[in-house]
This record gives sequence, structure tokens and C-alpha cells, in this order.
Amino acid sequence: MKYASQLCLLSLFGLFSTATIAAVNCKDISKSFNATRADNREILTAYAEKCPMTIKDARGFSLYDSAALHGRGELMKWLVNQHIAKEGQYSPAMIKLIQTGLRYLDIDAGVINGKLTSETKNAIKAYQKSIGQTPTGRISASWLPNFYRQLVKAMQNDFSILGYNIGAADGIIGAGTQKAMKSFREKHKVAVPDYPRVDDQLIYQLMLAQNEIQKQRLAKKREEEKAAAIAKQKALEAKKEQAKKEAERKRKEELARQEKARKAAERKAKAEADAEATRRQNALALERQRAQLQAIQQAEAQRRQAQLTTQAQQVEAQRQTQLVAQAKQAEVQRQAQLAAQAKQAEAQRQAQLAAQAKQAEAQRQAQLAAQARQAEAQRQAQLAAQAKQTSTVQKSRTGRKFNKVSGILVFGGNANTCAINGQKIEASWCQSNYPSGANKACDAVISNTGVVVSLRCK
Repeated sequence: MKYASQLCLLSLFGLFSTATIAAVNCKDISKSFNATRADNREILTAYAEKCPMTIKDARGFSLYDSAALHGRGELMKWLVNQHIAKEGQYSPAMIKLIQTGLRYLDIDAGVINGKLTSETKNAIKAYQKSIGQTPTGRISASWLPNFYRQLVKAMQNDFSILGYNIGAADGIIGAGTQKAMKSFREKHKVAVPDYPRVDDQLIYQLMLAQNEIQKQRLAKKREEEKAAAIAKQKALEAKKEQAKKEAERKRKEELARQEKARKAAERKAKAEADAEATRRQNALALERQRAQLQAIQQAEAQRRQAQLTTQAQQVEAQRQTQLVAQAKQAEVQRQAQLAAQAKQAEAQRQAQLAAQAKQAEAQRQAQLAAQARQAEAQRQAQLAAQAKQTSTVQKSRTGRKFNKVSGILVFGGNANTCAINGQKIEASWCQSNYPSGANKACDAVISNTGVVVSLRCK
């Protein structure tokens, strides 16, 4: 039916195109918009020759918007080539319809402000993805027709819920849908109620109506839940009453059983009390006999205990005297042993310390000797190298017995290595001036053989 309606519309435009061209009325912009939806360039060309085409309808939609909504991609290019529109430039009314429509289809497009914001672009991507298209976030004729039909279909479903008789929800704005749109706009005081197409104001009012319907449904549901709760409460109270009666019946039966048991217990208790009285009389006589025997036994036990206590005290006194003597002797022996152990341990410690000191001194002397030999070898090597490089210096030195070197005493990172103006000093001199002479002005007297005779720092 959808395609039959479109073919019929095209046929009508074909039949009346000649008459339309002959009677161009620039004030009647509806014909330009109808021609755009039908892709009738003959009529559009006729109007473009006589009328301004940068027009907008009652809701602010342009011809470029209308062509995009109906998937007229080639017509959109034609409008751009004719300088009627700019490519990709849509009106705020178009963007508001997209923002409101996406929200109507449960996709949040951000603030409805007629601007292509990042939130709106993300919402467009989500819609494109939902219909199997590559998500670009751009407004285009590739997805707008599907979006517009889906929007119309959702609107028709809501009109049916609201009681409007529009027939099947097919996504096509027919006579029944237009009548419902007009009636709904009039009811909600929307301007230009006979506007024949979907716009953001209509969708917004439908969303408000949806909220009202939802409130009514929730209220009805609450009433039903309240009635069910009352019925449930009554059933529960009836059940409690029945249980109460059953409990009362069982309580009376239990009281009768307890009364019967009480009387039987009283009879049994009386018989047991009589038997107990006889038993107590017999036990009392026996107890008197036992008490007399116990008094005799206790007196004998006290006598024997006094005797045993005296003997035990004598034995304990002897044992304590012996223990004191043994303890004194053991303490004398322990003190003598401790003194001997301490003396032996001290002798061992002194011997160990002496051995360690001797070993450490031997190691230090060996290390100093090795360092001195190494320093002397380095010095001799340096002198030999200097002698080869500068014969003049060598000649001047051969005439002297001693050389004086003055400058800053610099250490090489430890107490065994130092030099003045590059002249290495023997390790023993370095050690005697470390660290007091570091980085100070010093004078060194050195023999022709490289032996340091003296080192004095200021």
C-alpha cells in the first residue's frame, strides 16, 4: 500500500505538472515541498525560475530537509547545484526533529536545541548501528527515511493507545493519521494544527501524553495491587481465626489431659511420700549408729595424726639441717668452678685478641709495602716516560740533587694515592697527611731518584 500511494502521488504530479508550471504562485510554498517529496524537478525548476527557493515551511523545515527525510539523495545534490541549499546544512527544525525523534525511540540525543552536538552525533551513531549501517554520526538520506517511517509508526501506535482511530500502524501518513495529528494538536494547543507532517512539537506532546498514560497505568496498577492486598489480608485474617479456634480446641483438650495427669501424679506422690517417711525413719536410726561409730573412729584418727605429725616434724628438721649443709658445700664448689672458668675464658680472649692484632698488623704492613712498591713502580715508569718526551727537562734535572714541587695536594679517592701538580707522592707521605692536607698548598722536596725527602703543607 505504501508504494501504491507513492505511485499515485507521482501520477498526480505528472498529470498536473503542466498546469502547475503555468500557474506558479510563489506564495504557495506547499507545492514546492510536495514536489520535493515526490522528486518532481520539473515543478521545482519552474518555481526556481520565478520564486525564491530558500524557503521554510510553518515548522522551519527547508526543501533540503524534506528531500533528506524522504531519501531523495539525487534531488539533494540538485538543490545544492542550483544554489538552493548548501551540502550537509540542515535547519534547526530538522535537527530538533532528529533529537526529539531519537529520544522518542529511546535513544538519548542530549539537549533538544537544534544544534548538532556531540551527544546528538553519538545518538545518530547508535541509531545507524541499530539498523545495520556504518555509524558515522552524520545526517544523511541513507538513514533518515527509515528513521522517519519508524517515527511515524511509533506515533501511530501511540495515537491508537490514546483512542484515535487511524487503522494499522504502517509508517505512512494517510488521511486517518493526518486527522489524528490535527485533532491531537488542537487538543494540546499546538500552533498550526493542520500541519501535515511530523515535527518535534508533535513528538514532544506525544511523549508528555505517554508519561500521563504511564501515570494512569501505574495508578490503576496500584489500585489493583491494593485490592489484591486487601483480599489477601482478609484471607489471612480468616485463616488466623480458623487457626485460633483450632488452637482453643487443642488447648481445652490439653487442659483436660493435664488435669487427669495431675490427679494421677498426686496419688503417686502420696504413695511415694508414705514410703519416703518410712525410709527416713529407718535411715535416721541407721545414721545415729553411724555417728556414734564415726565419733570413735575420729578420736582414734586424731590421736594417730598427732603422733604422725610429731614424727614428721622431727624428720623434716633433720632433712632441712642436712640440706643447708649440702647447699653451702655446693655453693663453695660452684663459686670456685666459676672463678676458674672465668680466668680460663679471659686468658683465651686475651690470647685471641693478641693473635688477631698481630695478624691485622702483619696484613697492614704487607698492604703498605705492596702499595709502596706499586707507587714506586708507577713513579719510575712516569719518570722514564717524561725523560723520553723532554730531553731538556732531563738535562736540567741531572744537574740537581733535589727537586722542589709546589702546588695543591690532591688525593685519588683514598689515603694511599696523592699528587702535587701531577707528581705522585709516596703512599707513606700520603697517609701521614690524609685527610688534613687534602686540597691544601704543599711543598715537596724530591730526590733525583724520585724519593720524597720532605712534604710540608700550609
